[in-house]
Amino acid sequence: MEKNEEKTNDLTNYYGGLEEIMDIITERLHALTDAMRNTIDYQSYLKLEAELDKDQELKKKVDEFRIRNFALQEAENIDLFEAVDRVEKEYRDLRKNPVVAEYLAAELSVCRMIQKVFATINNEIKIDVPEM
Repeated sequence: MEKNEEKTNDLTNYYGGLEEIMDIITERLHALTDAMRNTIDYQSYLKLEAELDKDQELKKKVDEFRIRNFALQEAENIDLFEAVDRVEKEYRDLRKNPVVAEYLAAELSVCRMIQKVFATINNEIKIDVPEM
């Protein structure tokens, strides 16, 4: 900073406080992630994940199911309803396992929480991105 310049929080001011603003954002981000980690949903997810980790064969099957589901969500030019139905039928017995069902429900809940945070940021922080 120049000797005679006053420090400000104006991000447009070259001598201002971008670093200070980022420190505040980082502090609040940590508060947000701490709050998210302390939710019942996230704590339940961690507990169920630890339970699944005790049975590596079951964990492997659950991960295969999760990978297939994720791939379907990212896939293009497919009949999504038919593909989802096929995966659901293939893994029906796996999903009857109470630990698996609870784990997948907890994971979905945590993912929705994260999606809500991203959606809020996206709605509140406007950036004009041209369509591709």
